[in-house]
This record gives sequence, structure tokens and C-alpha cells, in this order.
Amino acid sequence: MKTFLIAMVIAAVLIGGGAAFNFGIEGISEQMSVSCGRITECVEARDFASAQEHTQELAEYIEEKKIILASVIEHKTIDDIELCLSELAGYTESEMFSDSLVRCRKLEHLIRHLPANYSVTPQNIL
Repeated sequence: MKTFLIAMVIAAVLIGGGAAFNFGIEGISEQMSVSCGRITECVEARDFASAQEHTQELAEYIEEKKIILASVIEHKTIDDIELCLSELAGYTESEMFSDSLVRCRKLEHLIRHLPANYSVTPQNIL
């Protein structure tokens, strides 16, 4: 009976921890997606000054959440996001419409797939 209770407690902790982890990664990803959407809207409207501001805000948000992200996401993925964001900042500064828009789409793709790739699910565990 004692072993059963210990097993139930461990299972509850794992399930609760997994749910909290999923909630956290989805929240961070959602905030990043919203910011990326704002950047895309600005680029599409050719408002490069606002796009630069939103790009800087997203970079600061990622830097703020970097400890959390680094503990759950592969470093290559974080590097890809940061590289794309850096390229986007350069393209918006130079007011290069096509290149800025391509980087926005790439950044959206990278961010959109974070919850699916890193959530605690049977597919990701196995």
C-alpha cells in the first residue's frame, strides 16, 4: 500500500510538472508570436521604424526569458531564432522590404513550432 501511494505521488508530480511546463512554453511562444505578428504588420505597411521598435522589444523579451528557454529548448533553436531576429533588425534598419518580410515569415515559423516540438507529450518523450 505504501509503495502504491509513493507511485501515485510521483505520477501526480510528473503530470503536474508536465502541465506547468507546457503552460509555460505555450505562454512564452504565444507572446513571441504576438510580437512577431506586430513586426510583420509593420513591415507589410512599410513602417520600418515601428518594425525596428517591435524587433528590439522582442529581442529584449527573448533575452529576459533566455534562462527558461535554454533549459527547455535546444540551443540551436534559440540560436536560429536570435540569428533570424538579428537579420530582421538589419533588414528593417536598411528598409529592405522583401528581405525583412522573408525573415518575419521564418521567425513566425520557428516560434509557431516551439510548443509542438518542446511540450511534454508522449511523441516528444519517445
